[in-house]
Amino acid sequence: MLSAARLLEGDAQFAIARAPGIDRERLQRIAGEAGLDVAIVDDDTYNLLSAADAAAVASGTATVETALLGCPHVVVYKTSALTYAVARALVRTRYIGMPNIILDAHVVPELIQGSATPEALATELRRFLDDPAYARSVRERLSGVRDALVRPGAADRAAAYALELLQ
Repeated sequence: MLSAARLLEGDAQFAIARAPGIDRERLQRIAGEAGLDVAIVDDDTYNLLSAADAAAVASGTATVETALLGCPHVVVYKTSALTYAVARALVRTRYIGMPNIILDAHVVPELIQGSATPEALATELRRFLDDPAYARSVRERLSGVRDALVRPGAADRAAAYALELLQ
């Protein structure tokens, strides 16, 4: 992600929403070694994402939070080849990003394993930054995540879908 930020340097400002348990000094050191001026934000992720034009987000529940805040984002997921192979064998789904799964549509870009390169990430983020109509369209489509989750029975539907994926 920092390598992608370097490719966008001069065209955007960057911030990292520090997750609990992640060492702040380590993040500062890594960003410094990458030669980037990156703000590290503690305990204010929602305001950061609400103000952001775009985000790169590791796959998981953070993608749902980002979608609920209406922030266009790119889902990035890279793990060991063995872990990925086992997961793909156990879980059958067209998408890996929760917003895409919830909406059953390709709404936010997904960069998985070999496609998760700095160049690809920078390209996808630049599209959000350079094409306001595209970014607006993604924001509008992400509102469907809230509609899908904020209905009676959402937890039951999510649990049933998770069980379906494991069968």
